Amino acid sequence: MTTLRVANRFRTNPLSHQDGGAEVLVIYKDGSRFLYDKVKFPVYYVAKICPEDIEHGSVVEVYADGVSVDMSRIRQAAKKYLN
Repeated sequence: MTTLRVANRFRTNPLSHQDGGAEVLVIYKDGSRFLYDKVKFPVYYVAKICPEDIEHGSVVEVYADGVSVDMSRIRQAAKKYLN
């Protein structure tokens, strides 16, 4: 499956336009893969960009610089962005 690198013009978090941070790969149940660079706080970033997808189980894996991120931490963080 092809990985889509998300361009800077689609990034709304000001920190995403500053150098540094991790490369974060978000993998969806349907096989879609999105790669974000310059992510400063991966757990909270992923929770913010797709809280509904996390709640419904559509996001199945997340990696920061190639290391698996604990999905339970992301689910917990995503709860505050719902509603």
